[in-house]
Amino acid sequence: MCFYISCCCCVSVLPSKFFFNLGQVKRPLKGVSGLGDIAVNIVGRGNAKELASFNLNPNFHNRIPPKTAYDIVLKLHDRNSYLGGVVTTALATAAALGVPSHLYATVGDDQNGQFLIDEVKNRNITPNITVTKGNTALNPVMVLNDGESASGSLVGVSYDIREPGTRKLQGSKMFLTSSHLIRNPENFNVLREAFFSATKAGAKSILMIKDPLILKECREHIKSFYEKDIVDTCIGNKNDFAVLFNIDRFPEDTLMDRVVAHARETGKHFVITNGSRDIALINNKQVTYIPPERVLHSVNKNGASNVFVGGYIAGLAYGMQEIDAIRTGSKAAKEIIERLDPTPNEDIMRDIKRSLKTYFNQKRRLSLGKANPSTTHSTGTNLANINVN
Repeated sequence: MCFYISCCCCVSVLPSKFFFNLGQVKRPLKGVSGLGDIAVNIVGRGNAKELASFNLNPNFHNRIPPKTAYDIVLKLHDRNSYLGGVVTTALATAAALGVPSHLYATVGDDQNGQFLIDEVKNRNITPNITVTKGNTALNPVMVLNDGESASGSLVGVSYDIREPGTRKLQGSKMFLTSSHLIRNPENFNVLREAFFSATKAGAKSILMIKDPLILKECREHIKSFYEKDIVDTCIGNKNDFAVLFNIDRFPEDTLMDRVVAHARETGKHFVITNGSRDIALINNKQVTYIPPERVLHSVNKNGASNVFVGGYIAGLAYGMQEIDAIRTGSKAAKEIIERLDPTPNEDIMRDIKRSLKTYFNQKRRLSLGKANPSTTHSTGTNLANINVN
């Protein structure tokens, strides 16, 4: 038995900070809807010996049984609970940067499920969450002193996407989901239908490439999304793309070049990160490399790739060219790597949000000034002086 919580807001009643004013007219930024996993991240410190005792691979999402999950939690020092999940973290980043964000997800009918619903609301994400009988996903994250980390996933019901409800997309112009939701043929069909709905609605479709185990098990299904132009953009790190392309057997020092070459040959659209090295943007066989932001002090790398995607989406929502949107994603990831808290909020993202607003307003003034510097709204307001709130 399950029931559905819908806290959807139509565009006309979204919080005022999502709008800029045109005299008496209000128009939203480009919003994003995400279909994804949601989990409680329990983050704390540990050491290499404790990490090895649980057979966890560093910087890898390990699937673990319930007892192991709770044993890891008990070993974590200075632990705290945070909103987690691949797509959810990306949306939390976009929302913290002022982008209208809508989440379609499933939680269990337990205390953790209610915690996540409250956290989603507190972070200005519109929740479209199904509550069903069972346990909510739990991800214990052990962070080492050098910023490296390992996480385990107690899946629970949070990967159940039988009722996505994504057909309306809440007026969003972008749709986001992740490959690691493809755990069975039913999930694949749900994601495919969601992408078709996004295309019909005129939304840009973005697929996060995640989870080596799923990428191996469902390689052909996932590849079909971009080979058949069902998605517009695939985004992920070089190691996950190497698994998807079945070239992960090659040495690390040549892997990025091989991944980029393979992506280029497809003629499709990819964004491929490479840790502290250049990010590759591949579009129609053209490759552009963008240097990432320099991290001064690495505290916790867990979730940084998801934050990168959220920053990238925010850049696109504010009208940036894709290269600048990638730079915004890198800036957002840097902010989270330098903190223990893996989930972004408005305080952490304040400076980046201010830069996005400045960019948006300057671009708008420039475009309106070129078109007609004296153009006014019917109320007499000079359009060149309109700002994002």
